[in-house]
Amino acid sequence: MRRTLGFSALAWAFAGGMAGQVTAAEWVLGIGADDAFDAHNKVVAAVLAEYHSDPFRTYGRTALSWMAAVQADADGDVLGVAGVYFLSRVRDSRWIVEGSLGAGALHQGSNPYKEGDTFQFRTSIGAGYELLSGARISVSIDHLFDKNFQNHNPGTESVMLRYTRPF
Repeated sequence: MRRTLGFSALAWAFAGGMAGQVTAAEWVLGIGADDAFDAHNKVVAAVLAEYHSDPFRTYGRTALSWMAAVQADADGDVLGVAGVYFLSRVRDSRWIVEGSLGAGALHQGSNPYKEGDTFQFRTSIGAGYELLSGARISVSIDHLFDKNFQNHNPGTESVMLRYTRPF
């Protein structure tokens, strides 16, 4: 448990420390639950720190950006991914839909239910609301799966409450 808390503290420190040093398009901090829909019913707390670059492509109300994320959970799992993030505004409202596709490495902690590759893909879909300050609050569902795009070694899902702050 101490090791897990250490990984969580490291992820939060990374996000907080880098926010003052790097001029990023936006930072995301999240808190939620990992292994949320697994058959073994062992839901654990999770934290997330994510970075989105300035958009490299826009299509009307939709923007594509580069993304990097670190997620840690109470089982000792630590995930690092990089990929593409999309954000789309729902008509002319403050409501948004967001998603991402990334690839990276998973260090598995104490969970005996998951045996598999270190290399993983992460997909994410979420919805939220943009505040007057430009910050966003959203809820997302993330899914991890192996390099064969299969779940022979069960994938894992996370549900996150996210706070996004642009810079």
